[in-house]
Amino acid sequence: MEKSTLLDKRRKHFIDAFFDYLKKKKKSPTFIKDIFGITYQVDLDEEILKQSLISLYENLCRKEADMNDTQIINVYDKFYNKYGKLTDEGKGFIDTIVFLIAMHLFKTDINK
Repeated sequence: MEKSTLLDKRRKHFIDAFFDYLKKKKKSPTFIKDIFGITYQVDLDEEILKQSLISLYENLCRKEADMNDTQIINVYDKFYNKYGKLTDEGKGFIDTIVFLIAMHLFKTDINK
């Protein structure tokens, strides 16, 4: 079995808090984003969100902001409380991640 790092665990806690929030609010994990006049539907599941957090957020933080794992962990800690509930900051972050996913789709479409 693969050994989980603290970053893996915090990311998983955030993902769990997000999907628990959606379940309690009876909301869909489907988001619509308009990027330069093109509408994208982003359907999130745990694996898509996990891979998006790694590739579109964490790797970008390391590369562009020169952040280390501890700093990224500290950011994740702000997105859910000690009871595992999504914070307002976490809700806002989901919007950012969905935007980054839609931008990635847009760039993929442009490069076809």
